[in-house]
Amino acid sequence: MTVPHLFRAESTATGQTDAFKPAGPGTQVTAQALVTGSGAVSATVKLQGTNTPSLSSSWVDLATLEPSGTDAGVATATTQAALTAFRFAVTAISGSSARATMSLARG
Repeated sequence: MTVPHLFRAESTATGQTDAFKPAGPGTQVTAQALVTGSGAVSATVKLQGTNTPSLSSSWVDLATLEPSGTDAGVATATTQAALTAFRFAVTAISGSSARATMSLARG
C-alpha cells in the first residue's frame, strides 16, 4: 500500500520549513528525510508539531532523522501525534551539493 505524501519540502541550508496543517482523520504520521549530493552527505532533520493556532511558538520535537551516506541517505520515523500543524527543522546539513528533501504522510 502506498501512503500519499501530504507535505514535501526541500532545503540546502539549516532552518525551518513552512508549517503544514494536514486535513483528515488519524494521528499517526510518517516522516522521511532524504539527503543527496556528491560524496559523503549527511543531515539532521527534526519533525516538529504544535497545537498553537498562531503557529508562531510552542513547537515540540517529535522525531529526529539523521540520513547519511555516499551520494544519498534516507531516514524514516513514525509517530502518533494528534497535533494541528507540523514542520521540519533542518539543524545540520553537510556534503558537496547537499540537499535535504523531507516528506510527511498520514497513516
